[in-house]
Amino acid sequence: MVYTIPIIFCSFLFNIPRFFELRTEMKLTNMTIEGTNLTEEKMMPQVVMTEIRKNPSYSRDYVMIANFISLIVVPMLVLIILNTSIFRKISQANARHNAISSHQRSDHSVAKMLIILVLVMNKTKYLMKHIESNFDSYFSFDYRSL
Repeated sequence: MVYTIPIIFCSFLFNIPRFFELRTEMKLTNMTIEGTNLTEEKMMPQVVMTEIRKNPSYSRDYVMIANFISLIVVPMLVLIILNTSIFRKISQANARHNAISSHQRSDHSVAKMLIILVLVMNKTKYLMKHIESNFDSYFSFDYRSL
C-alpha cells in the first residue's frame, strides 16, 4: 500500500493532459439504407482531436519526449541500477562464503568422495557376485573374498 498509492497518484497526474486530447462531437453523416439505393443523413458521434492535441509542441514535448522518458528511460535505468545492485550483493556474498567455508567445503568434498567410494565398492561386490553366479564357467577367480 505504501508503494501503490504514490504510483497511482503520479500516474494520474501524468495522464491528466490525455483527458483533454480528444472530444466527442455529433456530426452529420450520410448513411445508405440496406437493400435500397436511398441515403439518409444521421447524426453520429465521432471522436475528434482538440486544439491541444493538434499543437505541435504538445505532440513533441508530452506525447513523444515525456512518454519516452517515463515509459522507456526511467524503467530501463531502474532495472539497470537494481540488477547491478543485486549482482554486487551476490558477488559479495559469494566472496564471503568462499572465505569463510573453504575448509568446510574441503571436508564436505572428502566426505562425498568417501561415500561414493563405499557405494561403488559395495555395488562392485554385488556385481561380481552376480557375474560369478551367472557366468561361473567363464571366470577362474574367487570373487567371494572381496
